[in-house]
Amino acid sequence: MKINWLYICLILTIATLYMIKNRVQNQSLNNYFGTAEAESIIIKSELSGQLVDIRPKAGQLIKKGDTLIQLIKIDFDKKAIDQSLDINQLKIQHDLFIQSSKNEINIIKAQYDSKIAELHKDLDNLDVRNGELNEIKKAFNESLNIQNEGSNTFYQTNRKGLLDQIQKLEIEKNTRIDKLNAEISSNQRWNSTKSALVQSDQIFLDNQRKQLTLCSPIDGFVEDYQIHHLDYINANTELLKITPQKPNYIRGFIPETVDASFALNDSVQLSSATRPEIKTTGEIIYCNPRIVELPTRLRKNPEIKAWGREVYIHISESNVFFIGEKIIITVPEFVSANK
Repeated sequence: MKINWLYICLILTIATLYMIKNRVQNQSLNNYFGTAEAESIIIKSELSGQLVDIRPKAGQLIKKGDTLIQLIKIDFDKKAIDQSLDINQLKIQHDLFIQSSKNEINIIKAQYDSKIAELHKDLDNLDVRNGELNEIKKAFNESLNIQNEGSNTFYQTNRKGLLDQIQKLEIEKNTRIDKLNAEISSNQRWNSTKSALVQSDQIFLDNQRKQLTLCSPIDGFVEDYQIHHLDYINANTELLKITPQKPNYIRGFIPETVDASFALNDSVQLSSATRPEIKTTGEIIYCNPRIVELPTRLRKNPEIKAWGREVYIHISESNVFFIGEKIIITVPEFVSANK
């Protein structure tokens, strides 16, 4: 039997075309298109104040952290002075009270110690006189061969009286000193609490004053602005716009004919449509449930109108895409589900 090579070539061609068709179709299901976008950052002040400094000029390239605008609030300066005076006044009052209380304690100690010393002196003298009387009495009794008649009640009574006075004075002294020490402790606690409140107000005011200095959150270019030196700025008023140097998100479209399953924060693969070697990953941060018409550039067939869902994908600041560059989006989970 003679082999018809024409038929065999035709069959192989059809099979090859079928395989290519399936491969292209699978890739079409797995890959979507988007563009690298750069959303301008709007600079606002959370506080109102007078504009005293505008650092950058329109069109100027700035770096993240650069100072853009400086505002002032006159009442902040007055509050800061008042708070500083309050702190100093509290310290002066506290120091004066402590010094006065300590002086009073020293005076009380001196007065009571003087009285107690006098009583101890009287006690010593009483002991000496009693000892002398006992010696005389002993010698007299021995000369008359008379036995000792016992203890001296007068001496014991006087000695006990002196000891009771000393004990009473010691108690009075310690009571008055303890009262003054308690007042000192109470004043220290009150002063610490009051100082802490003023210092808390100072920290709050310092934080607010820092908010009057507006810095750039990103690298980028300053767009044209309409604010001027010494303008009064109301809170939350738009002051500047900064266009990033690099794209900060991907705006993509998934055709309505594709039943792709994904969720927020899902990871996707991203690559440049014109520079295939440029690849990175991103996170889905929003999906518009509304079906919209796809831009001509992002259609798989530009001649045919198409519709789909709009998705937004976050990309890192270190990406090397160009603003407006066409991006191929691949959803790994969806790829796995269709293998």
